[in-house]
Amino acid sequence: MKISVPVEAKIDSVAMRPDGAELYAYSYETNKIFIINLKENKITKTIESKDEPVAVTFRPDGTKAYVLHHASNYISVIDTDKKEIETTIEVEKQPGAIAISFDGKRAYVGHTMRMEGMETQTIGGMSFEMPKFSQGSKNIVVIDLEKNKKIMSTPSKGNCSGIAINPEISYVCATTSSIDVAGMMAGKSMEGAKDTVVVIDTSENTVIKEIEFDLGSGPKAIAFTPDGEKAYAICGAKDDAVVINTDTHEILSRIPLGLGDLQMLPSGLMEKRPTCPQEVCKVEY
Repeated sequence: MKISVPVEAKIDSVAMRPDGAELYAYSYETNKIFIINLKENKITKTIESKDEPVAVTFRPDGTKAYVLHHASNYISVIDTDKKEIETTIEVEKQPGAIAISFDGKRAYVGHTMRMEGMETQTIGGMSFEMPKFSQGSKNIVVIDLEKNKKIMSTPSKGNCSGIAINPEISYVCATTSSIDVAGMMAGKSMEGAKDTVVVIDTSENTVIKEIEFDLGSGPKAIAFTPDGEKAYAICGAKDDAVVINTDTHEILSRIPLGLGDLQMLPSGLMEKRPTCPQEVCKVEY
């Protein structure tokens, strides 16, 4: 059975509270976060945000929600009982991905580029309207969630689109790309650029491995299996899932998906990104 909950804006993505009671849907364009009661199937609160909310995730106990703001250098902390923003945490320029440790003590935030609009560029004597990008920080920021404070940052060596922590909380995997998108569109060389998964040891917060993908793979999201033995990275440009052995940090195989624009759910399952413009669709089965 399919149930639709009308909302007043285009929904970019959603996140479910760990207890399954509520769904947080956010709109990048309108700077709003809609809280949907999944028992009553209706919006119970709309939180006015700002600076382009681009991701929402929760503490494992569900007491806090964390919202990344792409056009900023901070994240918002929402009290899920009061359904209001209680504080913000400073990170670095243009946060784009977040993962929270299973014990709820640490958060790891990656940053990425952001399209600010269009600009005129001259290529071969001809003028073209091209996207204008702003480069974000190329660091992974570590946050102490008990103090709501940034404690350090580690170089991610590129734009980070996805990040995940293994079940043992011993290391973090982040999908990164050092491709200069604006330069590539203008015909510049991509020499030295890489698409990778960066592996960070959480005890030292240092990079211990770079798993290189084919250049132009477009690594986006990453998640671990519940036992932590494998990780799956979604490559949007290649439209496949890369399977990684987490003991050796080597690529095991690639799974062609043929699904177009993909997103990865917290469970590790992958689905095609919803395209319904102004409703949240709930499917019961």
